[in-house]
Amino acid sequence: MTGVQTCALPICFPVTIGANEGAITWYDFALAVKEICGYECTVHPVPSSAYAVAARRPRYSILNTDKTELTFHIKIPDWRSSLNDCIRLLQSTTS
Repeated sequence: MTGVQTCALPICFPVTIGANEGAITWYDFALAVKEICGYECTVHPVPSSAYAVAARRPRYSILNTDKTELTFHIKIPDWRSSLNDCIRLLQSTTS
């Protein structure tokens, strides 16, 4: 590590990635929301090449959460489980 590490906490933690376990696309995410919520609609996949972005996108990239699990001694749940929990919580607070 280079530079000076400072923080307001007595113990400084490294920068880690916050994501759930499992690899998905935005298309997979939309399909899961549709399924969990019981929506009757059609979801169409859209390739990155179909829209202009300033930065070139990699063909395939996923976030690795191993460092987060090792640093904080936790098991990160699967994305589908967390999405289901989140949607159920949102539904319970809006009904």
